[in-house]
Amino acid sequence: MPTVYGVGFLLLCGACHLLLATLTYLRTRHPRHVHCPTTGTRATITLDAVAGALLLTRPEDIKVVRCSLWPEHRHCFQDCRDGHSNRCRAPRP
Repeated sequence: MPTVYGVGFLLLCGACHLLLATLTYLRTRHPRHVHCPTTGTRATITLDAVAGALLLTRPEDIKVVRCSLWPEHRHCFQDCRDGHSNRCRAPRP
């Protein structure tokens, strides 16, 4: 009987992960209009919704895959994701 509970628990965990992954994907799949802290202008960004859903990360931790200001500013800090433009970090390579 313990194996039945173990299988049930694994199925429940898998269903919860699938639900959370779907919700994360649905929240992050559309382009966003944000304020670019690098240039001070408005930009349209697209987040990597699939990777964010698989890793169950917060939208502010998901990588930007498209930006209307690229390629000129492609090595930016991507601070537009979370609205915090006052971070001090080294530029991305």
